[in-house]
Amino acid sequence: MNDQRGFTLIEIMIVVVIISILAAIAIPSYQRYVRRTICEDAKASLVAAASALERYRAQKNSYKNANLADLGYEKTIAKRDEFSLSLNIGKKLAISSSCTEESATAGSSYVLSAKGSGKFSGKELFLDSQGTRCSIGLTTAWTSCDGI
Repeated sequence: MNDQRGFTLIEIMIVVVIISILAAIAIPSYQRYVRRTICEDAKASLVAAASALERYRAQKNSYKNANLADLGYEKTIAKRDEFSLSLNIGKKLAISSSCTEESATAGSSYVLSAKGSGKFSGKELFLDSQGTRCSIGLTTAWTSCDGI
């Protein structure tokens, strides 16, 4: 009797096709998840830095001389290099859809921004001392990072 063991070529091809289909679905889904997570990290870092700035103002009665390093914040967000955090004291966001900064009384306001790089190049999130939020290149980022 001929007792052979192993898989036939057709069985192996079926397994390869099934794995390919699963990979075609899973990889883009995972990449969207990673992009969304990075966006959420950037938003959380902006809000946390704003909270630290408010504590600073409560102690010093002004935002003057505040900087991110003294508040315990690095320039890059969430140990990734996709977004960098910056602070502009004495600025506020103009009330428009263009996210432009305008001058304000020195030490009385700030604008925090998270500027994207790499796959987030051209994307930027803003938050000011009045709680005004806007974004460039991320149309719905402050409500949801799902479409990123």
